[in-house]
Amino acid sequence: MNSVTVNLFHEDINVARNFGVLHRILSALVIPVLLIGFGFLIPTRSEVSPLIILVLVFGSIFISEYYIRKLFPDWPKKKLFAGKITFSKNKIIVNSNHKNIELRLSECSEMILFYDHYKGYTSSSRDIKRNGNGLLFYKNRDEEISIFKFNISDENQFDEFKIVIENYKNELPYFKEYIPSEISHILKTDYSDRFRY
Repeated sequence: MNSVTVNLFHEDINVARNFGVLHRILSALVIPVLLIGFGFLIPTRSEVSPLIILVLVFGSIFISEYYIRKLFPDWPKKKLFAGKITFSKNKIIVNSNHKNIELRLSECSEMILFYDHYKGYTSSSRDIKRNGNGLLFYKNRDEEISIFKFNISDENQFDEFKIVIENYKNELPYFKEYIPSEISHILKTDYSDRFRY
């Protein structure tokens, strides 16, 4: 595969926010609240099977985990998208309501990519669900800078994206990529003079 098309965010969306700690705190609060709630709702002398109680408790925990993450402002929603961005072997094409831009790799002097895996990815049961948000910084030989924010929506897109950017690493004079844990710190320090995120 020589290209991948992903969703493009509106320019004013902040993709560098990290809600991992808040998510863990809320998740830690939800479990005791559900356990206490079920403890009061289902009397101990009830004829309800303990197995049914366990299914209700753990089912509620699973459902609340799923919905809590979707309530965070960094979770991608359709209304936040402005178009599409296509990463291909030789160029990047941006299609939105306001612009249609072609960024050629042959004219690129510097490219920096930040991305948070794909929407819904987790590395373990204790990991926060990733949002798939990313940021592209592109500078051409005339020192003109373009910045675009995007979202990788599923594992297939992510796999194709990784193949395409592998080519960028080999072809571009300056290419850097960063993962989520580095995003906020790096943007506020190393690249704070280059672009707003």
